[in-house]
Parts: sequence; structure tokens; C-alpha cells
Amino acid sequence: MAVLEIAKKQSKIVGNLFTELKNNGATDPSIKPSLDLCASQYNDAAIFFSPVGLVNVAKSLEVHSALDDSEGCQTELATKDVHVESIAPEIQKWKELYEVSSSVILYAEDVFGGKAADPEEEF
Repeated sequence: MAVLEIAKKQSKIVGNLFTELKNNGATDPSIKPSLDLCASQYNDAAIFFSPVGLVNVAKSLEVHSALDDSEGCQTELATKDVHVESIAPEIQKWKELYEVSSSVILYAEDVFGGKAADPEEEF
């Protein structure tokens, strides 16, 4: 499913932006652990958008785990009072892709009896 690949790519983009910001010499060292955590969580989220396992597992649970990773980052940033306006538009894109991915997966699981569609099958 193409939407999963796009969401996976966006997860990696956001993760890389957090890594770049963390590695920027001008970044306040006190926020680098939070940036590192967010980079890790968005990179982990990318794994959950893999089309692998669409046939054998409830993919909606995996996709929801990606949301948990994103929310964990948002909580970390809010708790530490870290503001990263430069990344905010990419996070918003990620959230929109999550919503579309989640909807598509839930629909596919409903149509295919609890399991999402085989990515090799034609519709």
C-alpha cells in the first residue's frame, strides 16, 4: 500500500530532521537528549509503516504504535519545554499521513476479515 510507504518515508524525514538539529553545533546542549529521543522515536515509527505483515497481523495495532512513538516525542518536548518550530510542518505532515494510513488499514482489515490486504494482490 503506497500510503504506508509514504508515511514510512515521512517518519524517516522527521527523524532525520531531529538528528540534524541535535548534531547542529548551535543547538543548546541541554535539549540534545530530547532531540535524540525524538529522532529515535520517529525512526522507530517508520518500522510500523512497513507493508510487511499486512496479511498475517492486525496492522492497525502496528500503525497505532507509530502514533505512540510520535506522542512520546511530543510529550518529551512539552515536558522539557523544547520548541522546534522548524520541524513543526514536517510533524504536521506526518500526523496527516498517520491519519490516512490508519484509516486505510482499518478499512482493509474490515473488508478482509480482521487482516489487511495482501500487498501483492490487485484490487
